[in-house]
Formats: sequence, structure tokens, C-alpha cells
Amino acid sequence: MDKFKEHNEKLLQSIDILMEYPSIESERNVYLELENAVFLMPVVIENKEDMTILEGRVVRVTPGSNLRVAQFNDEEGASLYPAFTSMDEVDKWEVDLEQNDIYLLEMDMHSYMEMLSENESADGFVIDPFHYNLVIRNRQLARYQEILQEEKDREMLRNPMSRMMDELRDHPSAELEEKIYNAFASFRFLMPVIIPNEEDVESVTEEQVATIKEDGEMQVIPLENESGEKVFPAFTDLYEVNKAGIDLAAKEHYLIEMTFERFEALIETSEGVNGFAINPFTHNVVIEAPQFAHYHELLLEEEQRQEKARLAAEEEAIENLEDAEAYQIKKDAHNEELEKVLSKEMDAQGNVHRAYLLEKEYLDKTHYLVVMDKERDGKSILGDLRDAAYPVLPDKESLEFLSYTEPEAQEYVKDVTPFYEKSQKRGIFGLFKGKK
Repeated sequence: MDKFKEHNEKLLQSIDILMEYPSIESERNVYLELENAVFLMPVVIENKEDMTILEGRVVRVTPGSNLRVAQFNDEEGASLYPAFTSMDEVDKWEVDLEQNDIYLLEMDMHSYMEMLSENESADGFVIDPFHYNLVIRNRQLARYQEILQEEKDREMLRNPMSRMMDELRDHPSAELEEKIYNAFASFRFLMPVIIPNEEDVESVTEEQVATIKEDGEMQVIPLENESGEKVFPAFTDLYEVNKAGIDLAAKEHYLIEMTFERFEALIETSEGVNGFAINPFTHNVVIEAPQFAHYHELLLEEEQRQEKARLAAEEEAIENLEDAEAYQIKKDAHNEELEKVLSKEMDAQGNVHRAYLLEKEYLDKTHYLVVMDKERDGKSILGDLRDAAYPVLPDKESLEFLSYTEPEAQEYVKDVTPFYEKSQKRGIFGLFKGKK
């Protein structure tokens, strides 16, 4: 297959849809596909040293090279640059390239826009003039750029499933495929349908997503690939639906939500349909009927995994409850001892008043706060603080000194009213943390 035709396959599909079903949306889709397209433009190159031959008569040239570009005229005499999408389309020109010393320059949309900005005599370019003859004029380029910007904005809102499909297309892996299959269990696709009888529509949203009555009738038109196999379309979001060029404003045309299970049931009752294609105009990931069993296996494994995780969480909750009860017993006993300590006035070198226990975290991360009457320099008060905290724990060395600056200590106690009130009356705090 011609590599240029293969590269431009999505553009060609979008142009086919535009030609058969002209609409604002189908035109928009062509503009979007132009961004990634590669064209061939016939040129005569004055200095052959400026060019690099890629394949046959296809070349690239050094920027600023002196070129003569073949131009076509439309019915009104306007000059247009030709943009061929494949070698097959170039052949339809019926010009002997070698005899006329013509080469084919690889071009993209930005290259054409740059040329048009430098040549006021050209009115645009024409895609495949001997087939589609699709003209993109200068005045349309502003709209093209607007659509690209809109697309970037919409890209931020695309469905997560669509992003996963992007990743699967660009970086296929069994792990990602399994992840997508597991996501099917809770995912809702959009499928275009025709509902001939309006009374069969129970409700419909602004986006034309309909809910059909239980006994309502609908028609689904499957897609057919090059091999003649039929599949139902499954779109992840409205962004993907729009690429199909379907006019949802037309009478009887709607979208309905579909789950994996609904597709499975629909395919079982639809003769000749072998699966469904996810985003057929972007990703075209086909899930065929033989794969359904594999999906159910993955779904069962996921359910078993979730059940195992649920049971483990329950066991952990029970253990935490038992730990919490044991902790409360330990805490009550500890506080009882602390009350005995705090019931006595402590006078370490005549400066330390009290050692207060401040529970901030669980078990071994208990904090001890020492409140002092007056300021001293850090070195001299540190010993006082350790002495003051000593009665709380049997070993002074098990305490880690954290801070003796007022702002830092207040940060620990500001949400505990009694300590915070005392902080307004005392000048220095010492904060310790019990080590394991």
C-alpha cells in the first residue's frame, strides 16, 4: 500500500464522509485530520544540491531553496497549490515527472500556510484535484486554526476511557488491555440509533441521548469493514460521536447508552454482526464475540480481587479495633499515673511549673509539653525542661527534644483550649516527643 495513502487514511475517510454527508461536523472533522496529514506538492528545483531524495521523486529541500511550484486554477481563475494525498493521486495528473524535471515535495498544513502567507497571488490549495478536488481557501484557514484551538480545549474534557484507548493504540500492552476490559463493567458507551416512533422515546437529553421504553423499537445500523465483517459502533463520548458526521438534529436520530452486557445481548440477536468497534473513526478497537468469554473471565477475576480486598479490610478493621481497645486501657493507666505527677507542684530549679501530657498521635508518638514561667536562653532551660518531663517517663533519654520556641510549641497546642490558655500566661514552652 502507498505509504502516503496509508498515512492519510483517516483524512481520506473524513473527506469521504464530508462528500456523502456534508455538514458542519463532517467539515470540522476534515479540518482536524488535516493537522496530521502529509501531502505531495509538485515542484521544480533550480539547484539540485538543495534537495535530499527520500524515495523515487519524493524529496525534501533546504529551507530558502529556489523552487517553482506547479499551480492549478479553479473555475474562477484563482490560483491554487496542489496537495496530493498519495502517489496514486499524483499519477492521475498524467504528467511525466521525470521528463519535466518535476519532484514531489513533502508538505504539511503548516508548510502550505507559510507558502500562502508569502504569496498573495495564491488563493489556497486543492486536495487531490483529480479526485476529491477539495479546495481549502485562504479565508478558511482562520477557521481551521479556531477549530484546532477548540479541539485543544475539548481535549482537556475527553472521557478517561478515550485517553486509555489512545494509550492502547500508541503503546499496546496486555496489562493495559486488561485494565480497559475491567473498566467495561461500569462504563457506558454511546451508540447511534434510529427510533421511528417518537412515542417509544421515554426521555431525551440536550445531547440527544434517549431512554427507550421497555417495548420500544429502534434500528441500529452496523458498520462494515473492508473484509465485509459487521460491527456495531461504540463511542466513548460526544467528541467521538461527532467524528461519524451523524446529524443528531435530524428526525428519528438519537444516541442511547450501551454497556458491555447490552452489546453482548444485542449481538446475540443480530444476524451477521460479530462484535462492536470502540471509537471506529479514531481508535477502531474491535471487540469480537469470541473475546466476550475472555472479558467475563477478567471480570470474574476483578470481582474476586475486590472481594479479597474487602475481606482483608474487614480483618484489618477488627485488628485496629482490638488495638484501639488495648491502647485505651494503656492510655487510661498512663493518665492515672500522670495525674499523680501533675497533682504535685514541680519546682525544677524554681522555674518549671508543670509537665503537661499532650496526646497528638497514636501510642508511641505521645508529645509532652513543659510550660515555664519566664524566658531563659536555650541552653540553660533545656536541662530544666528535661528534668520537668522526667517524672512522666521512667527514662529521660527516651525523650526527644523538639522545640522550645513559643511559636512552634503553640502550633502544637493551639487546638487544645487548656494548653492554649496557659500559653498566653507563660513565656516559654518545651516540646518533647516520646521515642520508641
